[in-house]
Amino acid sequence: MRAPIDWLKEYIELSLPIKELAWKLTEIGLAVEKIDEKNGSFILELEITPNRPDLLSITGIAREIAALEEKPVKLPQVQLPAKEIDLPINVNNDFSLFKRYSAVIIDGVQIRQSPEWLQQRLVQMNLRPINNIVDVTNYVMYESGLPLHAFDYKQILGHEINVLKAKGGEDFTTVDQLSYKLPEGALIIKDKNRLIDLAGIKGGLNSGIQNNTETVYLHSTVNNPLLIRKASRILGLKSDASYIYERGVDPAGTLPAVKRAASLILQTSGGKIASELIDLKNKDYQPRKLSLRFSRFEKITGIRLPEAKIVSILKNLNFDPEVTGKDELISHIPTYRKDIEFEEDLIEEVARIYGYNSFPRTLPVNPPPQKSVAYQISYDAENRLKNVLIGSGLTEIYSYSLIKNSDLDWMNINKNQVIRLENPVSLEFVFLRPSLLTGLIKAVKLNQANYESSAFFELGRVYRKNGSYGETNFLSLLKSGGSYVGIKGIIELFLDRLNIKDIKFSVLPGTYGNFPRIFDSSQSALISVKNKPLGIVGKIKNDKLDLLAVIPPVYAAEISWDLAKEYVSTAKYRPVSVYPPYKEDLSLILPKTTLAGDIITEISASSLLVKDVVHLDSYQNTLTLRIIYQAEDRNLTSSEISDLRKSILDRLLEKYGASLKKTSVRME
Repeated sequence: MRAPIDWLKEYIELSLPIKELAWKLTEIGLAVEKIDEKNGSFILELEITPNRPDLLSITGIAREIAALEEKPVKLPQVQLPAKEIDLPINVNNDFSLFKRYSAVIIDGVQIRQSPEWLQQRLVQMNLRPINNIVDVTNYVMYESGLPLHAFDYKQILGHEINVLKAKGGEDFTTVDQLSYKLPEGALIIKDKNRLIDLAGIKGGLNSGIQNNTETVYLHSTVNNPLLIRKASRILGLKSDASYIYERGVDPAGTLPAVKRAASLILQTSGGKIASELIDLKNKDYQPRKLSLRFSRFEKITGIRLPEAKIVSILKNLNFDPEVTGKDELISHIPTYRKDIEFEEDLIEEVARIYGYNSFPRTLPVNPPPQKSVAYQISYDAENRLKNVLIGSGLTEIYSYSLIKNSDLDWMNINKNQVIRLENPVSLEFVFLRPSLLTGLIKAVKLNQANYESSAFFELGRVYRKNGSYGETNFLSLLKSGGSYVGIKGIIELFLDRLNIKDIKFSVLPGTYGNFPRIFDSSQSALISVKNKPLGIVGKIKNDKLDLLAVIPPVYAAEISWDLAKEYVSTAKYRPVSVYPPYKEDLSLILPKTTLAGDIITEISASSLLVKDVVHLDSYQNTLTLRIIYQAEDRNLTSSEISDLRKSILDRLLEKYGASLKKTSVRME
């Protein structure tokens, strides 16, 4: 919002220097983004929050300055002459669309350029002057925050104004000669036969002010903000009027705005009043009563102000306060202050005008809380996870939650378990994602032209329907190039860092739950924690990659983060043994169907003296492992190691049919 200083001076006497005024306004919540200069005049550019539409006007800003400087506001006083003739007009209003409708007819106007002072005001607002009638409606809109529209009275067929909603598909040409097809529900005005106004957004070409216009029909309305916003968004058509209407206008301001504009039209265009003032409303709009307790003010703000100071501030805000009791006053909230609804809102008004920087600086009286609140969520596990994955060379991405039908076909997911939107924003993206892998594979595709390999991960929600609708958190990893061992190692690393125990990788079964069916079963595994399915890791089938023109190989994993998080814990410190470890490498001959993971698990569980088992190499049916033995209370002897080795080999032979290659034992 632009506020020329010389325009503000018409309504309030300014005593503060411009820069100091800008800082003061910013302190009370009316942020001044910059001070502009145009034709020798200074202009404040202000950021107006959506809850303060009253500040989208010069008089609204003047009222704020008046409260700040404790000075009165001089609003224009209008006295319209009586009507000289009575031209007919029939207004059929729908109060569900226009809560208030104010209008008047002016006859005998002359269309010409606006006077210099009026043109200068519009130029200061970055608006091009057009003619004296249109310029007056724009001037009053900026002055009062009430949009107005002027029709050529003789172009209103049948002299009828009918307020209604568009059925959808109507053709409409605006005053700037742009054509649109209107959406269903748009606010429109029709005369006897034609659509003449897209209410609150743009006027129609067929009823606009022309050079030969002699009679003007001027109106101001209180429109339905939601309908204005919806039509404006669908059409991609915005105006200063629609911007104001979307936020809400003062319902008590339409009649004063019409009087002010009519007075200026008579002044700049000549003419005479040709009708009674029309004012249709569904109720009387009066200031609302709201109480404020002085004790409540002190409790909320932590400071005690003299009652006279609180009353003075509210009076300067035009809230007309009345002290009604020992601890209470009643304020009368003006109709233009829609943001004041509760006692706390009144307290905030007093506090901001008094100045938050004027509050005494104090330390908290109560000690900081020692316990977390019940609803507090800790993201410590997520941060630890992301640090490990980023350290492993992966990049975090965020992908869309909505996917296409073709994405579901690619994943081979049962569509009965997928959630479809009833009102999608796009005809293509109609499903909520049941997996994160579609976003990751698309990221690889976008990057493969520039990078030989890519590695991404995403931690986010997936949405599924299993009897009832549900959303769960999943972790997905995807890496182009590399190997199965590489991505499995990353998973083992972060599971170890999060101290998640009892993890098992097993052969991928024929059916594996709700995970996408895109994995090559010969190079994939099901991940479980304490015998509960946790996720899946493996190679994506080449034919699936060909469908997306992605260069193979690509390895991926999808893990239920909600389940994994249940088992996240903090590792406990264990003193390092002062006795040296004993290491040896064993090369084992295994049957073809034996899994290396089962062998490692079996060896690890064979004795408390087995501290670690490391996979060194695999070739055909040969598996090479490094076993580390260590005791906490003594040095291990060669005979103890020999007995342990024999016990391990006997168990492996009995359970898996594994045998030891000769001369494969190496001691350190």
